[in-house]
Amino acid sequence: MAEVRPAARRAAVHLAVQPAEQPIPLHRTAFMMSSRGGGNYSVRFYEALRSGRIPVLLESDMIFPFEEEIDWGEICICRPTPEEVAETMIDWWENRDIAAIQKKCREVWEPKKCI
Repeated sequence: MAEVRPAARRAAVHLAVQPAEQPIPLHRTAFMMSSRGGGNYSVRFYEALRSGRIPVLLESDMIFPFEEEIDWGEICICRPTPEEVAETMIDWWENRDIAAIQKKCREVWEPKKCI
């Protein structure tokens, strides 16, 4: 397993628990915060999938689409607190194939883009 650079770990935590002072270009991120809007859903969630980024959400009882077909726990991070989000992001970064998960996110969006 490749060693995780400390800067990457700090970036993951920064994105998870506090707003960026300067936006990071989407093409340079692995994860995308997908906070809910006025309703209990998130347009950003679909933007993350479309962009091939891993959606990151705080739990809000959001109902995920196509739950019977898609194991969302394998391609999206959804935890109750910002601290748990950050811990999970770091765990995924260190222990999972991020590029493969990103590819799966895009593949999930492709046939369902009419949502």
